[in-house]
Amino acid sequence: MKIRSGFVSNSSSSSFVLFGVKIGKKLDKDLEVKIMEAFGYNWKKEVENLDERVNEDDDDDGKLDLDESLDGDTHEVFLEFLYNYLEPKKKLVVIYHREQGSPKNFVYMGKRITTNHDTGMMEDSQIKFDEIEEIVNNINKVMKTKHKGEVIIGTTIC
Repeated sequence: MKIRSGFVSNSSSSSFVLFGVKIGKKLDKDLEVKIMEAFGYNWKKEVENLDERVNEDDDDDGKLDLDESLDGDTHEVFLEFLYNYLEPKKKLVVIYHREQGSPKNFVYMGKRITTNHDTGMMEDSQIKFDEIEEIVNNINKVMKTKHKGEVIIGTTIC
């Protein structure tokens, strides 16, 4: 029988160390919009673009039922924002549920300090204390919060 401790990885999980700020108790549409707007992301335009792509599945009157689609569309645009804008351009990530390694399902934004991959080995990484302070200050400035930074260690499901 194998007993694993510390950072664990297999084909469906990856461990990480993140330095970040708790920005919410749960991820909902309001927090998604707040995060996108804090970074100047034109989410309304992206939702409209998404609606146009889905417009072929609309009602007979030619209009989408926004009551049914807006929350889903906003979340879809938020995910695109995370993976195509926030992480590659700002080098920040948002973790927001247990499967992503978020403690108690709180929402955190921060910089991934290190992670492991399929090899099970952690990437070499280093970060200086002044870089950590800058990350926290930048997140607080953008999100208009005053949180202290935290080290978050977790395992995410891939």
